Amino acid sequence: MKTSIDQALRDPAARENGVRDAARVEAAIAETVTSFGRERYFDTFHLSELAEYVRTRCGTVAPDSAGRILRALRKRGVVDYHVVSRAESLYCITRVED
Repeated sequence: MKTSIDQALRDPAARENGVRDAARVEAAIAETVTSFGRERYFDTFHLSELAEYVRTRCGTVAPDSAGRILRALRKRGVVDYHVVSRAESLYCITRVED
């Protein structure tokens, strides 16, 4: 059963379920982004390619989820990448943690 936003705001248990669902989705996206990094290691890619890869494997996700998760993984030291061209959203994965 889906929880409405209004219900989540009124019901602490529903809010917690929403947090758990968000964490589960984020973990799935993170795993998918890491897989993409392994497949495209030292190969340039556009952020739109990463987003499409995540969408085809995780279903409907927010438009910037893949990029946001990529940045979070970099911050946590799981992946590292080089921005080849910010204007073209062109990136290159330079390290992926095993």
